[in-house]
Amino acid sequence: NTLRLIRVGETSFEVELTKEPCKNKMECNVVIKPIVETVLKDAYDVDRVSCAVRTKNLNCSCRLNLASALRLNLGFSQVQSEGTTICGDSYTRFRIKGGIEVVALSDGMGVGARAAKESNTVISLLEQLLAIGFNKKIAIKIISAVLEIRSQEETFATLDLLIINTYTGEAEFIKIGAAPSFLKRGNQIGIIKTNSYPMGILDLADVKSQKMILRKGDLVVLLSDCVLDSGEFLDKEEWIVSILKDLRVQDP
Repeated sequence: NTLRLIRVGETSFEVELTKEPCKNKMECNVVIKPIVETVLKDAYDVDRVSCAVRTKNLNCSCRLNLASALRLNLGFSQVQSEGTTICGDSYTRFRIKGGIEVVALSDGMGVGARAAKESNTVISLLEQLLAIGFNKKIAIKIISAVLEIRSQEETFATLDLLIINTYTGEAEFIKIGAAPSFLKRGNQIGIIKTNSYPMGILDLADVKSQKMILRKGDLVVLLSDCVLDSGEFLDKEEWIVSILKDLRVQDP
């Protein structure tokens, strides 16, 4: 059996544990969680992704994350362009240490398979680089460099990045050539946007971000510019705002 403490604050830790399988007796919740909470004097949530019952592994491993102030409920939807069978946009949602949730959307240049190849490269590299501890701005610079050198043709892709600290509620929006995002809070709609070039022609100085504190019940909408362009309105942003104002559904 092995146990590892991961510092996420001055006095706060996350816990990783590997042990013999408990044969679905839920020892991670029933036995381990109360002990960890007693010793570390914090509330924890158990992540059973690597439970031996699910993965058929010889050992069982679980992760105890600090109980979050925010819980995220996410939904994704996409439609391919007319005349193609593949959507050129790619997206992901993953968690990294310190209670950080990452949501990302990339829109590749063009349509179909070529666009999908570029956007998938952005999303895949982003997930790998952030997971192993790269600073987000350095990760973005590396991805942009990869897009620049991988082809003699012009290769661009946008990146719409939302980074949420689920312990504090702080959200950081980073937009690289990406469409505006929208925040619905009660009857109020906010628009989050920055100006920057797409990945592949990016100057690191152009990486700007906006930060805000999310609250319980907030609805955040990230979308590609194709969604904005699909409405036959002069004010494309106002078209989305009007939809969100009338929206009565909270489930993403």
